[in-house]
Amino acid sequence: AEFFPREQLANLSGAASVAKKGAYLSGETIRAQPGVIEMAGTEADGRAQMILTETGGLGILGASALAADTIVLANMIIMREYPTENHFFFNGFVEVMSGAVQMQSARMTIISNKVEQSKTTKDEDSDFKVGEVKNIVAEGGVRIEQSGQVATSEQVTFYPAAERAVLTGHPKVTNGEAIVTGKIMELKPKLAIISGEADDPVVVRLPEMPDLGYVAFTPSSADASKPTVQTETEATLVTSQLLQMIEEPKQTLFQFTEDVQVTATNLDVTCDRLDVITVDQANAAPDAKVALELQRIEAHNNVLIKQAGRTATAMKASIMPEEGKVVLEGKAVVNDERGRASGHRLTLFKGQRRAIVEGGGPEGERARIT
Repeated sequence: AEFFPREQLANLSGAASVAKKGAYLSGETIRAQPGVIEMAGTEADGRAQMILTETGGLGILGASALAADTIVLANMIIMREYPTENHFFFNGFVEVMSGAVQMQSARMTIISNKVEQSKTTKDEDSDFKVGEVKNIVAEGGVRIEQSGQVATSEQVTFYPAAERAVLTGHPKVTNGEAIVTGKIMELKPKLAIISGEADDPVVVRLPEMPDLGYVAFTPSSADASKPTVQTETEATLVTSQLLQMIEEPKQTLFQFTEDVQVTATNLDVTCDRLDVITVDQANAAPDAKVALELQRIEAHNNVLIKQAGRTATAMKASIMPEEGKVVLEGKAVVNDERGRASGHRLTLFKGQRRAIVEGGGPEGERARIT
């Protein structure tokens, strides 16, 4: 230890550590002055480390879902005291471990409110206390992992007390085979809100959906033994201006609004709102790439479907991949080269040139075939 009384400076080296109210720091060297502490690690002796306690934690799910302790590793850690706040700066490949959340970034800043003097004892008045964490900003190649979900962006701002995080700079969330990109993402407990712009919409790549198109011939009783034509499946791609991704115990709901477009195997859809329900894939291997499977897709308002030589319009469309059918409701119309069918409800079947046309509904629509 080297002390410089005039400069009020102390230099410590060799497994140095500082224990403060709410924080513990350790590293190879420490440079300490009133209101400022700089700590550095070395490649040989290990990186600088900070353990925060009773700060509410970090992460996507905020304070309530995380452990009390948060461990931060970096090449350099600087603690700086201000009149109403304490700032902590981390530089050089920052790693954070906080409960179920792990994060890496190039640098990070933690801002906390100072502990009020009225809440301290006489012996603690001169102590440097961490206080309640106000926000955390991570920058530069940020990567967050939690329960198999991975989020990446150039910047993430955490607000632990509000239990939310905002991702900017090419944000991306990967959950199994589902991939979500957008302009700005806001993550809350079991909820993600992703927004885009006209020239940079929200894009979601979902698991493959089975071919819901025609067979290559007109079915009849004599054709029952003929095989259907298989079309190579492709990922289901959805774009919109806004997406809410809701995590539920047994399923994940993707709710798209504004300028929604869907491209899937032998199927294109446009509508005003789209709900996609996915479930964990049954009997999937632990290391399997596909963690989700499509259970149901519901399109609402101004629905237009283009599918293998036919078009369909309706106020609502329900697509059920496993059952191999599409149900249209509300002024439903299907057109192809052979004619036109309309009614209150139309049911289209996978690989078949047939449909069930039903009348009814609030306006008493008749079933019509042309």
